[in-house]
Amino acid sequence: MAETASLRVLVGVDDSDSARAAMAHVAAVFPGADKPHLTLLHVLVQAIPPSIEFVDPSMIWDGAGLPPALATETAEQIASHKEAARQRVQRLFDEIVPGNWPADRLEVLVVEGGFTRAAIAEIITYQAKQIGADVVVVGRTRHGALHEALIKSTGERLVHACKATAVWVVSV
Repeated sequence: MAETASLRVLVGVDDSDSARAAMAHVAAVFPGADKPHLTLLHVLVQAIPPSIEFVDPSMIWDGAGLPPALATETAEQIASHKEAARQRVQRLFDEIVPGNWPADRLEVLVVEGGFTRAAIAEIITYQAKQIGADVVVVGRTRHGALHEALIKSTGERLVHACKATAVWVVSV
């Protein structure tokens, strides 16, 4: 089934039960030998250090406009957090889908840039476009009525943002 092997599937992964369900769902949907290329995406939500609270957030990641020592420290912290998150996501996937996915068809991508959980859908959408994802899969966590009315879930936001991409929202 060459069509399956040519698919690019992106799964949004965090530490939630719904993310685990999304990964298990993908493994169940693609049980055969012709696995799609799978990207496990974790968005690193960074707290803004108080010393740079009023700096344009886009400058934090580049280190632009920061004192050199703070820029280096910030970059090192981000790199450390990204590697720790990458290892967590890989371990989680290995627990859920043990030895069931070819290493050459699996990528763990950790991106920075999220200063708030509300922006994660937009970051997932951007990354889906960057890698040419055919399908985006996220877990669904139930939130309260106020959250649903004002912010919406990541899955609901993705359905509207990923117009050219199929989105699966897996509920637990």
